[in-house]
Amino acid sequence: MKRGKRAAIITAAGLASALISGCGHYPAPIKSALSIKWTSRSEYMVVIVNLPLEDWPKLQKFRGLEHFTVSESMASQVTDDYVRALSALQLPKLRQVSFAHCSHVTDEGIQSLTNLPSIAGLQLLGTGITDRGMKASRKTFPI
Repeated sequence: MKRGKRAAIITAAGLASALISGCGHYPAPIKSALSIKWTSRSEYMVVIVNLPLEDWPKLQKFRGLEHFTVSESMASQVTDDYVRALSALQLPKLRQVSFAHCSHVTDEGIQSLTNLPSIAGLQLLGTGITDRGMKASRKTFPI
């Protein structure tokens, strides 16, 4: 085998190995209480794909959680009650929260997030939050 061709094969094999081994980290999809049970407690990124409100307290398992996202497929179901359920958890490392496209999330729901002072970023595109709610949340979250 020629030297150039061999180097290309080795490089391709190395690239494939890196991709397979997971150089990047994708958020754990949370679809049910069983998903929570099966996901490592050290998970720091989750996407809520389909989780009934009564199971949100089980998210407490992820005390090191840093990134929390509601999937677009679940967004239409999420209300202020879900936001309050999140804010009731002890998540001292939570920095990024996305309620994008959750049209039933209002000023009241976002105000409940003041229980999570570590939040440094909120994604609120497509929510029911008003300018008044945004001004109030800026006092709590200097983002």
